[in-house]
Amino acid sequence: MIGPGGEQVWSGSGPSAVPAAVRALAGVFTVVMDRPVTTRRIWLDSVDWRLYRKGMALTATASADSDERTLEFRSADDATITAGLDTLGWPRLLAGLPDQLRPSLEPVLGVRALLPVVQASGTSVTGRLLDAEDKTVLRLVHERPATLSGSGDRLPGRLWLIPVRGYAAVGARAARILHGAGLVRDDRSGYPAALRAAGLDPAA
Repeated sequence: MIGPGGEQVWSGSGPSAVPAAVRALAGVFTVVMDRPVTTRRIWLDSVDWRLYRKGMALTATASADSDERTLEFRSADDATITAGLDTLGWPRLLAGLPDQLRPSLEPVLGVRALLPVVQASGTSVTGRLLDAEDKTVLRLVHERPATLSGSGDRLPGRLWLIPVRGYAAVGARAARILHGAGLVRDDRSGYPAALRAAGLDPAA
């Protein structure tokens, strides 16, 4: 998937696929990875799946030791709006959401409340590719496989490539390395992937 800022999402067929691809990048670039951060993520929707049916997603993400959540709304065309820090619980009506989210959600939700649909806990690691002068030429986010609450099932891991202005050629080269390492572009990421992993079918 290519996001609104040109970022790419990649995934592989097993839990070791993304780490192996990162090692392949390290064979060509200098790769610096930060310490893992444990997070809890909740995907939210109305009882009649209004956001899913419109190709939208709303997530609430918090670190493992905090009740302060960051809310992120993603529209059908992959534009994003982020709000936080949020500490209220769920379910919640539109009036209880941050002001910047309401204009996008009101036409879809109306008077319907938002409910937790899928919850997952896992770790993510941010990183950077450096050039010979130690300048950051590409950013990475490795989302490790996450455990779904209530089932123990796993949400597959993914790797985000986030471009840095002026280094488009580096992003293209890194993409070729990931493809050669066995990863594929992930056009099923985010909310639909979480529903599938949880065994939920809105069409049913």
